[in-house]
Amino acid sequence: GVEDNSVMYKKLSLSRIKRLTAELLDARYNINIRSDILDTPHFLWENSELSSMYEQCIREVQLEKRYDLVNTRLEIIKETLEILNNERQSSIGHNLEKYIIVLIALEIVLEVIPYIRDFLVR
Repeated sequence: GVEDNSVMYKKLSLSRIKRLTAELLDARYNINIRSDILDTPHFLWENSELSSMYEQCIREVQLEKRYDLVNTRLEIIKETLEILNNERQSSIGHNLEKYIIVLIALEIVLEVIPYIRDFLVR
């Protein structure tokens, strides 16, 4: 359920999200650019009888509907990966901010120590 997905998403590292995004883009490219799945094969242009049978088969198996469904699902996956990537980037940014604050605090303490020592010695 939703809780299982939440746990799984939290375990994804930034590098894994980037790899999954690359795989997704590759799949989308192969389906939408390289594939000619929705194109009518050239040999059917010359034979109208086969062409009508081909069109009937395409309608029967609902190829365009399935093609659209795959693209819709790929879009949902893309949006999910974008959200996860943004969350990871934000988390990294927050951690860096914490480290910077700690370093500034440490620098302040190190600068103040000589003054405190001089004050205590007097």
